[in-house]
Amino acid sequence: MKNFRPISCCNTLYKIIAKIIANRIKPCFTNIINPSQSAFVAGRSIGDNILLVQELMRNYHKDVGWPKLTLKVDLINAFDMVD
Repeated sequence: MKNFRPISCCNTLYKIIAKIIANRIKPCFTNIINPSQSAFVAGRSIGDNILLVQELMRNYHKDVGWPKLTLKVDLINAFDMVD
């Protein structure tokens, strides 16, 4: 009994509470999440955004129109955490 550490149960309790909260607010997600957000949302595909970016970048190198800016975000860490 002296080796019992209740702190070790915190992670499990946190996961249970987080799952309950997530399931309760799931119906509100369509109002909260922007339609352009497609990764990690049920019913949406990240491939759609890849096609959109390819279409936008087609004539990006031309010096016509407004000034342009492109950001490349490294998502490797985000995908490493998904089981």
